[in-house]
Amino acid sequence: MAILVEAGVLDIVSERRTRGAVERTYQLVQSATELDPEAIAAMSIEDHRHLFAAFVAGLLADFDRYLDGNVNADPRADKVTYRQTALWATDVEAENLVAEVQRVVEQQQAAMPKKGRSRRIISLISLPAATRDHLDTGT
Repeated sequence: MAILVEAGVLDIVSERRTRGAVERTYQLVQSATELDPEAIAAMSIEDHRHLFAAFVAGLLADFDRYLDGNVNADPRADKVTYRQTALWATDVEAENLVAEVQRVVEQQQAAMPKKGRSRRIISLISLPAATRDHLDTGT
């Protein structure tokens, strides 16, 4: 944990003494989880595979924490959703869609905690289907 704090990946958000030990609460530094375009361009296929596996493992851990850490967990009442859909889009249309979703999420990130608000985790994955299907309608 100390290495991650020193590297700027985690922040210590609180500390308290418990039975002679120091109990720390950590928070992920969001900007440390984002790669710049040059770093992404330099990644190999295997690098992408490992990074995506870590991303999915993080999703699973978040979901387990929700289910296991909440005796009253009720995915339906808590508005938990996970779904996947496919759509037809040009590369530009797909880029615009992702940019619009990111814009809306960033706008909501500015909302401050207050009564009635729950912290929510939103994840976005965009990738082409296993085969790059193209439909040429001539239009």
